[in-house]
Amino acid sequence: MATVLITGANRGVGLAFARTYAARGDQVIALVRNAGAAPELAALAGGKGAVQVLTADVTDEAALATAAKATTSTVIDVVICNAGIMSSRGGLAVAGHDAAEWARVLAANVT
Repeated sequence: MATVLITGANRGVGLAFARTYAARGDQVIALVRNAGAAPELAALAGGKGAVQVLTADVTDEAALATAAKATTSTVIDVVICNAGIMSSRGGLAVAGHDAAEWARVLAANVT
C-alpha cells in the first residue's frame, strides 16, 4: 500500500487519480482549495481506501504549512502535482492580464 498526495484532487484528472489510488487500497491525501466544493471527493473519502481531504491553496505558504503539519507522521510515497489555474484567455491584450497575473498563474502551475 502506498501513500499518495495529490494536489488539485477535487475534480478532473486529480479526482481520477484519487479514485484510482483509493480503489487500489492506497492511502490518498487529497489537497484542495475548497473542500466544501468537492462533494465527489467527500463521497470518496467515505468509501474504500483511506482518503484524507486537506484544504490548502498551493500558492499559500501558510496553508501548505498547516497541511504539512497534518501529515507530519505520514510517509508519502508519491506526490502528484496536479493543481493548476487558468487565467483569462487572450494573452496580454486582455484587461487585467498583466505581469502580476502571469506570476500568479505560474506560481500555481509551475512552482
